[in-house]
Amino acid sequence: MSGASGTAGTSGMSGASGTAGTSGMSGASGTAGASGTGGGTGGASGTSGGASGTGGASGTGGASGTGGASGTGGGNGGASGVGGGAAGTGGSSGGASGTSGGAGASGASGASGGAGASGAAGTSGAAGTSGASGTSGGAGTGGAAGSSGGSSGGSGGAGGQSGGGSGGAGSAGGGASGGAAGSSACGPCNTPPTACYALTGTCVLGACQYAFVEGADCDDGNDCTVNDTCTAGGCTGTPMVCTSPHAPACLDASHLQTYDNPGVCSGGRCVYTKETITCGSGGCANNACQTDPCANVTCNAAPSVCYDAPGTCSQGSCSYPPNQASCDDGNACTDGDTCNGGVCSGVPKLCNTPDPDTCKDANTAAVHDHVGSCAGGACSYAVHYVSCSAGCSNGACNASGWASMTSNSNQTLYGVWGTSGSSVWVTGYNGTALYYNGIQWQARPTPTQVQYDSLVSVSGTSDSNVFAVGTPGQQSFDQYTTSVMRFDGTSWNFIGRISVGGQYRAACVGAYADNDAFVFGYVLGTGGNDGASLYRVTNGTATLVGGAASLGFSNQTQCGIHVFSPSSIVVTGNQQVYLINTVAKTTTTLGTTSIGQGGALWADSTSDVFIISGSNVEQWSGGPSWNGLTTGFSGTLGGVWGTSTNRVFATGWYNTTTATFGEVLFWNGVGWTVQTLPAGTGRLLGIWASPQADGRVFAVGSNGTIVTGP
Repeated sequence: MSGASGTAGTSGMSGASGTAGTSGMSGASGTAGASGTGGGTGGASGTSGGASGTGGASGTGGASGTGGASGTGGGNGGASGVGGGAAGTGGSSGGASGTSGGAGASGASGASGGAGASGAAGTSGAAGTSGASGTSGGAGTGGAAGSSGGSSGGSGGAGGQSGGGSGGAGSAGGGASGGAAGSSACGPCNTPPTACYALTGTCVLGACQYAFVEGADCDDGNDCTVNDTCTAGGCTGTPMVCTSPHAPACLDASHLQTYDNPGVCSGGRCVYTKETITCGSGGCANNACQTDPCANVTCNAAPSVCYDAPGTCSQGSCSYPPNQASCDDGNACTDGDTCNGGVCSGVPKLCNTPDPDTCKDANTAAVHDHVGSCAGGACSYAVHYVSCSAGCSNGACNASGWASMTSNSNQTLYGVWGTSGSSVWVTGYNGTALYYNGIQWQARPTPTQVQYDSLVSVSGTSDSNVFAVGTPGQQSFDQYTTSVMRFDGTSWNFIGRISVGGQYRAACVGAYADNDAFVFGYVLGTGGNDGASLYRVTNGTATLVGGAASLGFSNQTQCGIHVFSPSSIVVTGNQQVYLINTVAKTTTTLGTTSIGQGGALWADSTSDVFIISGSNVEQWSGGPSWNGLTTGFSGTLGGVWGTSTNRVFATGWYNTTTATFGEVLFWNGVGWTVQTLPAGTGRLLGIWASPQADGRVFAVGSNGTIVTGP
């Protein structure tokens, strides 16, 4: 029978929001839906039965409308994820061209639910839930794995399957092993170098950078200047003017003490030259000589070069006319020093000729401030390290450019990991494994035991040591297990199944060393106390090394892992991120604040972690709180990966009234930038960036979509 208008998932996220038809069964050979169709129908590329073209009397597919944000699923999805012919075609046993099988029976391989977004570095699965009675389940996501040569973590999310066929799975993921030359955490940037810089700075490649604040109050360190102000990259004050000497005074009956005007500044105090005058026959009375006090005064000692000599005497005090002579104000950071009003002052040295910008490395530009600061007569210019998403050339970031790649597959792809930009693995639905050799993508055979699995997570340490895990498909009887396989440089070999994850449940892998990896995932509990377990797989043998009911999953299809060492493993947990030490048998919460239903994660270190949360990203750099990095993105994020803390990429998707499109966002340590992708790029799930100098990035998603850039 046709489903009772099961609504398609609006976000395409693992079918999490798609409501199942009451009894709809998935259609035959439905491919993964781009927008996560709901209802009984397994959606192909997001397609479902039409909203009004529901099945015929006995389960025919709905009209061939594609599933969008509001497309309702027919009871019996048609073949290839497309509904049957126009309204009511097919009849009781299903019409041709995608109409459902007879009487609502599920097809051989129902379309997967929309895949969860991929996660890098231990990403967890998307938010799709298992489908009840035909509901397409979504898959958990995961990120690509760590780089070769070092410990790495992978992530992936197990996903639900649709009523008929296996559901989509989350993209695989993993953590980077070390990663490229990235920065460590700066800690709080609240110690600016001087009062001329902003109180709060920005962390760039491990160093705090502060903006210069023109016009701010400051102290130039010169006691003989006033009204010090930040200008032209430095702090400059106005020279103090000394024009208020003490009044003349009789020292005795015959001598008058006078003071020259103006004086000079010394140590922040005005100093006036004293003159002792011997009064004439009238003597000194009432602080004045009774006869002409200037009779014996010679004014030929000007107080500075800014006054001309000789001067004139009045009441026994000398005064000198100011000039406009060249002078030296004693400040090496001023030019054109000139006398003006008796004060020698110069114009602050103009520091506007910085050294040419350079490339610190293949993906980082060293950019100099255009206005520098002067110290000791020499100009210096602050250098800011700017992460370049498309690489650096001739001291400038290259223009971003993303290109579509021919994957030679129409399966939904979840996980991506490699050792360089010319050696990359991608895993996906129905046991799919693709390899890129720098020239083209090739489909590689996988063991028969995983042919119906959704390979949700991939991670490795070298080209001859790559692990992948898969959640079971509808055809499997091992509903609460996860398959593990390993590539030895020649072929993929089946290792076995571990009691974590399962259908509609999360699991992920992080490679650590040769023939040595960790698998983390959901464990079914009792009384609602579902938990998580961590296994170590060494030389084909799996050993339980950690986990507890308290670790649980706030979203059962989310999983993320990044392996630095057996004593430092970062995983996604119940609204938290945990650091597991399998040696000391301890589990520590990173931060004390909740991060909600966190998903894919990537870690530069155990003290610098990025995790997706809905349409935004949270960052933890030590301390109690996570820092929300608002993206401004209106869709759903599913994957995250980076090569340093100021070169991080996130994947996601958004819906329009007619289709679902993929998106890539770039974080440069300051803000997010939307990358320009080829027109029509479908939903993107997994993402991975090469730790090598090329820094090449690969993003994968529905219907065999692969884009590379930037």
